[in-house]
Amino acid sequence: MTRVLVIEDNPDLAYGLRNNLEIEGYEVDVVGDGAKGLARARDADVELVILDLMLPGMDGFRVLRALRDEGRRVPVLILTARGEESDKVRGLRLGADDYVTKPFGVLELLARVEALLRRATRDPAAPEPDVERFGEVEVVSASRTVMRAGQPVALTPKEYELLVALLRRRGAVASRVELLTEVWGYNSAVMSRTVDTHIAELRRKLEEDLAAPQHILTVAPRPPRSGRELLRQMHDRYAGHWYGTLTFVQQNTATHPDGSTEHSVWREYAAIPGRLRIDFQPGDSGNGALFANDSQYTFAHDSLREATAFVHPLMVLGFDVYAQPVQRTIAQLEGLKIDLATVHEDAWHGRPVFVVGARAGDLHTRQFWVDKGRLVFVRMLQPGRDTTKASDVRFEDYRPVGPAWVSARVEFLNDGQQRWLEEYSEIKTDVALPEGLFDPRRWRESRIP
Repeated sequence: MTRVLVIEDNPDLAYGLRNNLEIEGYEVDVVGDGAKGLARARDADVELVILDLMLPGMDGFRVLRALRDEGRRVPVLILTARGEESDKVRGLRLGADDYVTKPFGVLELLARVEALLRRATRDPAAPEPDVERFGEVEVVSASRTVMRAGQPVALTPKEYELLVALLRRRGAVASRVELLTEVWGYNSAVMSRTVDTHIAELRRKLEEDLAAPQHILTVAPRPPRSGRELLRQMHDRYAGHWYGTLTFVQQNTATHPDGSTEHSVWREYAAIPGRLRIDFQPGDSGNGALFANDSQYTFAHDSLREATAFVHPLMVLGFDVYAQPVQRTIAQLEGLKIDLATVHEDAWHGRPVFVVGARAGDLHTRQFWVDKGRLVFVRMLQPGRDTTKASDVRFEDYRPVGPAWVSARVEFLNDGQQRWLEEYSEIKTDVALPEGLFDPRRWRESRIP
């Protein structure tokens, strides 16, 4: 049985890590401080270390440095605080193999653990040339050493493997997804920053002029030629690491034509892809809606009042695209009469976007907009009965959730006037939800108090 050592001083987090790892079949030891963790990590039977950086006494950086200075190559996965990029870079420079950022999703952590162990134990690939050269750099595969201008260069294990992966391509372009799969063992794009951080370190150590690198270059991705290509890029960016469930409280503001407003509160639960439950408050009213099985179910006083076939376009574009097969997303959007063959670039709130379904300047044809950098859905326009006017839905106030995103504000406009506003609070992701919550036959009994 594979033995994993967790060095974490937060007892609640340590318990959660132990519980989830043991469920996956790992044998887990937990140590609460750095000095004891270092002593335990020196044991030969430890096959992977999960190391918190902020430990009492001897911090995680010193533990990591001591392990690497002693020549111990056990894979180390570090836990860092959100936004502390300097900690990630420092940890990687000291020899960490990977990192996750708190708060992290359980699925992401387990995927990274599995990938590190697979990389550490898999058989070597086909024999490589003894020495590879580019510029002043020599890479000696037999000893896994790198020289620059005759001087040794200290690379971490992952930096070395990334360099070798680039060398194998003989100058061909490699995508982040390809490198994540080959070097880290992921099956899909996780966090592009993982690759970016390691590439930056290779440049720092191997390039003569960082402002004008000659060997390790970044090539801008080709813009998608169709909506189908864009949907695949969206899927590949986050697939496997978008959250699986989402819960929040929704504050609604309806604005009537005379300017008066009306307020309501909903509590919502989503299981991605394809399922959304809305409980109108107060919860015991029995009123609400359920989206599942490509249908919409409406309830009043705990009784099913209506069931109709319905594909929720905002669910598809805002969430499902990252968690379901690309062909299913394409079929759903084509079924909604969106022209996926037409795409152009525009700007939204000062950020570049892709627009699918309409030509430049056309704001009346059914279309959706996607942020070019983040590859998240930001806007949908649909013609009304009066084809000179259009409804306009906007996903605003995007906030990072681990490697993914969630929009905390959604605006609905008709002919340029806001008619409905949704503001989300108490946002939680990857919360365990009962399966019956999305079964229309169990609407009442599965309600969460």
